Amino acid sequence: MKKLKIFYLAALALTIMYTTGCKSVQDMVNRASEVTWNVAPGVLEMHGEQVQITITGKIPAKYFHKKGILVVSPVLKYGKNEKAFDQKTFQGEAVQDNNPIINFATGGQISFSATIPYTDDMQVSELELRLTAKDNKGVKFDMPVIKLADGVIITPRLVKNGLGVDNEGFNNAGQYGLTASEGVKLPGTVVSTLKADIKYDLQKFDVKKTELTQDDITKLLNAIKADTTGNFKGLNISSYASPEGDLDLNTGLSTNRGKAADKVLKDDFKKAKVKLDPALLTASTTPEDWDGFKTELANSSLKDKGLILNVLSMYTDPIVREREIKNLSEAYEELKSAVLPVLRRSVFEARFETGTRTDAEIISMMKSDPKALTNEEMLHAAAVTQNLNEKIELFKITSQYFPNNWRAYNGMGLVYMNLNKLTEAKEAFEKAKSLDNNEKVNNNLGVAYFALGENDKASQFFNSAGTVEAKYNVGVIEIMKGNYKAALSSFGTSCTFNAALAKILTQDYSGALSTINCMPNKDNAYAFYLKAIVGARTADEKAVLENIKEAVKKDAKIKEYAKTDREFVKFMQNDTFLSLVR
Repeated sequence: MKKLKIFYLAALALTIMYTTGCKSVQDMVNRASEVTWNVAPGVLEMHGEQVQITITGKIPAKYFHKKGILVVSPVLKYGKNEKAFDQKTFQGEAVQDNNPIINFATGGQISFSATIPYTDDMQVSELELRLTAKDNKGVKFDMPVIKLADGVIITPRLVKNGLGVDNEGFNNAGQYGLTASEGVKLPGTVVSTLKADIKYDLQKFDVKKTELTQDDITKLLNAIKADTTGNFKGLNISSYASPEGDLDLNTGLSTNRGKAADKVLKDDFKKAKVKLDPALLTASTTPEDWDGFKTELANSSLKDKGLILNVLSMYTDPIVREREIKNLSEAYEELKSAVLPVLRRSVFEARFETGTRTDAEIISMMKSDPKALTNEEMLHAAAVTQNLNEKIELFKITSQYFPNNWRAYNGMGLVYMNLNKLTEAKEAFEKAKSLDNNEKVNNNLGVAYFALGENDKASQFFNSAGTVEAKYNVGVIEIMKGNYKAALSSFGTSCTFNAALAKILTQDYSGALSTINCMPNKDNAYAFYLKAIVGARTADEKAVLENIKEAVKKDAKIKEYAKTDREFVKFMQNDTFLSLVR
């Protein structure tokens, strides 16, 4: 009987061992090597300033204790620091908890993803898997630490270098995005005019002596007589009659006023013994000056001017117009004293043309006599000035004389960007936008907000602009977010560094090389560096070594970056590679 009992207990023990797979959870520790662990990607990568991993583990049959618990803790170690990903817990089928269950008889597959924010010191790092087994009494059993991967590839961060490559010549502004400016084009000649007029009495065409001594007439005639360089190019005399009275009468008045004005001009030149070329003289007459009437009325303070303007818009027949206006008896009396006398006139308009001033002359005049310059000349002065602070002052002078022109404020904003005065740049662009809400200004406002770290606000302005520059800038932001396909869509077919970078990040390596080769500045050091990355990703050792060699030859600072770039982790024991980056 005693032997039978011993045999029964031994059989029971074997049964228990079979059904539990081991005497205790300790056996899971002892057999830890039987579990296969993998991580994707094999070398960790940063996307959208995050490091994401997907870990898989294959648990063999009859391994996981029914009452066992396994805690899986991925940890990124870098230097003396480390950062833990969220851990994952799995349990045997007899555990009363809510974790994923691993079946004892069949084993199973563990799979989960985790993410941590990227920091600059994580580039040279290792991903470890720390495992802890526990039994149903809470006793812990530490398992061997497993190295899963190296890290971290930070190639998306080259987008910032790409801004400099794609915006060469934009100085500091280029690091923030592609800006837009309105070009300045000086005309071949500078045209200026002088105007003066002679007033006549009602139904008269004789010129009163007092009209000939007016400052505007004297200045105009003297300017023509003083010209010895051929800058005077012509004079037109336009003579008018006010829109009242008989049309035949007004026709005669405007014609005779033109003759009287012409005689005044010729008599003055004859008296001064200055020859006047008749070919430079033109003339025109307007019997009933309704356009002038409308303008003067609009600028007047007449209380019924709105009513009169309505009459003008309702009737086109001049006779009907005059009749209807006269019917407004009180208003008509005001017109006779305030508006109609101004229309009885001959207008002299002299035109002068001078050659374009030199840059030195324009800059000098900006400081001594800016009011004599045109808006284009003022903008040109700022454009050719090299000192950034002086540029700002010239744009400020321009905005004083031409306060409604957006280009001065837009130019001012671009200079502030180059001076890294980002708030001032934003304010200048906002002023430009208030004057002219155009696509170029909206793009530049987006660049300013991007520089200030307000990427969502920047995207709003870029999307509202829709220009080539704005689409490029949207692509940059999409790369930073980790949205590489969206970035490619924004870049389109442009031959830029960041378009090539987006293709690398979407694993279109042949497309990336084609884009690099059509870049205007394809000989830039970082263009060769991108080619080296393509070589590393396509296992082309020759391409890696040749392009790294060219990159560091053009920019020695790249050596330090390449030394720790995990894109080249497979080449970090390569003697040639090491000699190039040493």
